[in-house]
Amino acid sequence: MAGDALAYAPFGALGAVVLAVYVRTVYSGVASGDSGELVQIAHELGVAHPPGYPLWTLAAHGFARAAWLGGSVAWRVNLSSAVFGAAAAALLAAAAAELSGCAAAGVAAGGLFAFSPHVWAYATQAEVFALHNLLLAKLLFLLVRLDHFTRAAAAAAAADTDANACVRALARTGALVIGLALSNQHTAILFAAPWAAYAVYAARHTARLHRPAQLGALCGCGLLGLAPYAHLAVRGGAFAHQPGERRPPLAARAHTPAWGSWGDTTTLRGFAHHVLRRDYGTFRLSNAERATDGEYGLRLRAYVSSLPAQALGPAGVALALLGTAALLRARRSRPLALALLASAALYAGPFFFLSNLPVSSPFYRQIQERFWPQLTLLVLSAAAVGLARVCDAIPLLLPPTPTAPPPPPAAAACAAQRANGAPSAWRWAVCALLVAAQACTHHAAHDASRRDLFTRFGWALLDCVPPPARAAPRRLSSASPAAAAAAAAALARGGALAGGEVAGAARAAAAAAAARAALPDLPAGRAALLLANGDEVINALRYAQRCEGHRRDVLIVDLNYMQFSWYIAQHGAAHFPDVAFPGTSYGNSPGAFQLDAFLRANAHAFDVYSAGGLLAADPSWQATYRLWPQGLLQRLVPRSARLELNEPWQRASADALLLPELRAALGAVSPMQPGSWEEVVSNNHLAQAVHARPYAVLQVALELGANAPASRDVFVLAARLYEEMVAASPHALAHAAGPPGAPVPDYVHRNIGVCYSRLIGLASDERERVMATQRAAAAFLRYLSSSTIGEADRQQVEAGLMGLIAPSPANPRLEGGSLTGEGAARPKSARGEEANGAGASPPRRRAAKRQA
Repeated sequence: MAGDALAYAPFGALGAVVLAVYVRTVYSGVASGDSGELVQIAHELGVAHPPGYPLWTLAAHGFARAAWLGGSVAWRVNLSSAVFGAAAAALLAAAAAELSGCAAAGVAAGGLFAFSPHVWAYATQAEVFALHNLLLAKLLFLLVRLDHFTRAAAAAAAADTDANACVRALARTGALVIGLALSNQHTAILFAAPWAAYAVYAARHTARLHRPAQLGALCGCGLLGLAPYAHLAVRGGAFAHQPGERRPPLAARAHTPAWGSWGDTTTLRGFAHHVLRRDYGTFRLSNAERATDGEYGLRLRAYVSSLPAQALGPAGVALALLGTAALLRARRSRPLALALLASAALYAGPFFFLSNLPVSSPFYRQIQERFWPQLTLLVLSAAAVGLARVCDAIPLLLPPTPTAPPPPPAAAACAAQRANGAPSAWRWAVCALLVAAQACTHHAAHDASRRDLFTRFGWALLDCVPPPARAAPRRLSSASPAAAAAAAAALARGGALAGGEVAGAARAAAAAAAARAALPDLPAGRAALLLANGDEVINALRYAQRCEGHRRDVLIVDLNYMQFSWYIAQHGAAHFPDVAFPGTSYGNSPGAFQLDAFLRANAHAFDVYSAGGLLAADPSWQATYRLWPQGLLQRLVPRSARLELNEPWQRASADALLLPELRAALGAVSPMQPGSWEEVVSNNHLAQAVHARPYAVLQVALELGANAPASRDVFVLAARLYEEMVAASPHALAHAAGPPGAPVPDYVHRNIGVCYSRLIGLASDERERVMATQRAAAAFLRYLSSSTIGEADRQQVEAGLMGLIAPSPANPRLEGGSLTGEGAARPKSARGEEANGAGASPPRRRAAKRQA
């Protein structure tokens, strides 16, 4: 191609167009997955999860601190991905044009790549993959240019000094880019290794890159590219001071990590541990215990099936196959084609095999999809060659114009066009239409300009903690569960067996009566300690608090981080000086502690809350504490404490803070993709918050037993709360159960039936007994109409239902009983707490596990 700057103008124009589209569709706030962590780490210049992503952190830090760009911190870091993605498209276009000999075909390849779903999704949010695509596109461009100059030098009659100098410069630049790429993503080695080997082999007779001096220079450039890893050692022990925070002593500052930094990277052992991703499993995508090696074929098929969407339908895939065949057929391009095929085979082989996540799961499939553009980049480069060959063949199929002077031979004309890089206007029109069609096809699904769910989610989580200055009453005492239930009896009596027909005024009066019945409040102003679990939780929290400064009074401790000794040793004194850690780490290792000990050590100083649930592997706390719902959170309350079952602030937090804000944010994500992080928030948090309160009241009722004085009133309250939830389901549950009018989850009807089946034996007269029997039977019939319940549970409920309708020795009446027979397993609750009473079904929650 021409060496002047004008030859690259089309690729620069493509980059500008792609950037304009990306900027219009970039996330307005923090995105899902690891984005919250990455934004906060870039903002405070800390160390991200393994392998640390130092190059991306340093680059994104510049955008995060560039306040002159406007917008929030998250928007500015998201903008960095848009810039990287647009540059990647331009470089791929230049490389594909060099490879195919047609600038228009190169622009088509770059545009198709930029607007393919897997690429576009990560070019509008804070993630490392847009920078990864940029570095690989640059590496491909350098490889194709090196091949061009190597062949030019070999074709010269005498040694072409200038061509050899260009080859050496390109090789050294490529070695530098390889180092930079490995500073961002380890998977770059799967492309870099065969490409570097080809470069040395191709230039062995011209630039003589195989000689020790040249190899030494290349290795030096590669090591220079790895220099960003020094950031891990420097900032792994650096304290990122934030306004309003107490600075540690000068002597301790060198060993104090930035808030949320991962690992101890200040030692050689810790540095190697972090870079090699040993926490996840070196040469593995995840530390998942389940073996998925048998799904290798499924992963390949999943990628191949996704190719038509990436390459604008089956025609794009056919062009890629045609282009590959054309490159292999031509003698001059065959060595380069074999190098590209080797890198593709290396990626499709080892990497797809080592991606040890079940691709059959929509959630884990979308985690793997973010690595697929690396292979798509090669596919679209080959498609550019195929498109150029098709465009070359079209003039041969057209008859010449009779009135026009005889044109030169079509083949010679096409060859001349490829030589001077000036394709005809119709080629540009075809390629522009292909790019426009790709962009229009995927624009609606990837326009994230109105999506700020995770920004609002982080704020909503923190807002569920009462501020110390205007803290809600903390009604705790050493009263028994029966005395605790009596505080809510006034609320329940007014609506006994009313099925949700109690008026709002009666509820308010009953709530006031319950408040007057409670013991005096604990001293106001106690600090809040929030135990966070799950990527979607901690990443939303860390962005809201650390980057936007919201609710700095709440101390956030990551339950997953707390399992590492480096977290307590380094972060404890620096960021949690008032928190007592009764051991070296959280877990079962020597010197570790469990949650019960942690709560006992801190209960005197903090009100402790849970966001995202507690770890199911540690049930130590269950004997002395219970989880009590408070909006999106759950508060850890001693089992001996008095509970305010209908505290007005809790209702306000659910109605005013929870539903309207997050439902509006979820409404911008339409349609919601199966397995997406948005679905995790909808099902695991928003729906959980709606369901958790009636379930918690039912748990208290089951603990009281049939003989407690307030047992009847608490069962009535639980039934009424469930029925209110069912009545509001077209509005309150639309986000979790589908569009408005979608059916209520089946376990809700089961738990309503459990409430009324218990009330049969607690009824004060025959009228209440008959009413409870009718409502229990109706609820169980609705439950049995569901197609999602298990066969064993179905048989159990059917037997209990027959006992309601026609009692017999085989089907005993359920008076005061339950639907769980002897030996039946107790259901596990959504956040690790067992259902302590028989028959109650907890809300269902899918665990989201951190991945690389």
